[in-house]
Amino acid sequence: MRPSVLTDSRSLTASSGAVFPAIAGSTHDGHAYINELYGRGVRAFVVERDVATQKYEGAGFVRVDSSVDALQRLAADYRCRFAGKVVAVTGSNGKTIVKEWIASLAPSSAKVFRSPKSYNSQIGVPLSVLMIEGDEQVAVIEAGISLPGEMVRLEAVVKPDIGVITNAGDAHQENFNSPEEKLRDKLKLFAGAGTVVYNGNEAHGELLAMLTEMYPDKTLIHATGGMEPFRSIFNDEASRENAATAAAVCDVLGFDHGTTLERLHMLQPVAMRLELKEGINNSLIINDSYNSDINSLSIALDYLSNVAGGRRQTLVLSDILQSGYGERELYHRVARMVSQSQVDLFVGVG
Repeated sequence: MRPSVLTDSRSLTASSGAVFPAIAGSTHDGHAYINELYGRGVRAFVVERDVATQKYEGAGFVRVDSSVDALQRLAADYRCRFAGKVVAVTGSNGKTIVKEWIASLAPSSAKVFRSPKSYNSQIGVPLSVLMIEGDEQVAVIEAGISLPGEMVRLEAVVKPDIGVITNAGDAHQENFNSPEEKLRDKLKLFAGAGTVVYNGNEAHGELLAMLTEMYPDKTLIHATGGMEPFRSIFNDEASRENAATAAAVCDVLGFDHGTTLERLHMLQPVAMRLELKEGINNSLIINDSYNSDINSLSIALDYLSNVAGGRRQTLVLSDILQSGYGERELYHRVARMVSQSQVDLFVGVG
């Protein structure tokens, strides 16, 4: 059974079946929300300090040194029981778009999970893994770091079969002694992967050299070796490289190459994921139309609630395709999400 984990007290999915790891951060402390969540039905808590448990009849508390570490261990255990292929994407830029484009290029017959938005942190990665339903053929997980030593922890959670590195740019360089140190840390994500797909046009020439040094026995795929199919579709070099990388991963996954090339024309900018725009009459519009799925709907509803600011909330939803569920089960889940949300008006299209 898939664990239900809640890390944001504002989430609409709080229920008696969810566990809340109280995380003490630099600007907030999850322990301050235990009382509120208990009132909303949550009965399972992971805490880092003593709590007056007698106040919470019927609730269970597990005391740990680090709630983040406990969350990662839970996700790592769940990952070990996933039978599909796991693709991990890292790099200084382009992680999110390559992740999304891998899912878009996959054939319609394949059920593919990809981590939502930019859930690539020490908390976001385990949450992404715990969102996997379990019957997907492929799970694509984005992973990023900003401090030395972080990637080793994420590798233990994700355990990818296929690794992808988009580039080795200068993002988050301030916390590393050198670009080489940061690149080496990023590549630790691929310790257990059998294949690594990399951007061969990467300006930093040390990428292939470091991959070869660290992983002499792995299969290394130069994603951007043949760019001709992409030049007629994309005007900028970055999009060509991202599309070529996503297509190379689909090849490694065994998807039909011809079908992948045919689907290149379907690729769209990732700005259509939770894109917030101002509308008329002091309204706000959230565009999440890039690729609809059940996990994205849950996240979009939470986001809608957070930005509404007292405005009426309207959900416009079209058919959810390639969910892997029968229609009755799928839309029962949708109905439950909508009923738990603060949506005032629902508009169904399809």
